Parts: sequence; structure tokens; C-alpha cells
Amino acid sequence: MSYQYIVSKNGEIPLPDNMCDELMLKLGDILTCEVTKNKSLTLQKHTDQTLSDAQLKVAGNLTRIIEFNPDDYN
Repeated sequence: MSYQYIVSKNGEIPLPDNMCDELMLKLGDILTCEVTKNKSLTLQKHTDQTLSDAQLKVAGNLTRIIEFNPDDYN
């Protein structure tokens, strides 16, 4: 399954509610981010959902799902 979205001016990627429901993702979940050979971005739910924001920053390829701000896309 694949989706195509525009990255916001803040570097955020929108995850619509219906997609989150389908993929069983929720606010606060931690995702692993990988760039593939064709420069696509792969997001996968990380195995350890207990990491702090500081630990996410150190890892470099992890992110947390945060609430969507529609103003970032205008």
C-alpha cells in the first residue's frame, strides 16, 4: 500500500484519520522513517513506543505522530 502527500512548510506529513485507522496509528505513536532508493519515504511503526522526545532526536530517523495544524499547509 502506498500514499502520496505534500510535505508542509514545517516538514510535516499529513496522516488523514482514515489512513491512521486503516494502519492502526494514533496520536503519539512513534514511527521509523527511511528513504528508499527511489527517494520515497517509508514510515513504519517503531517497536519501542516508550521513547522520550530526547531519545527520538538522538536516533535521527524516528518521529512522533502529532496533531495536524491545517495552517501549515496554506
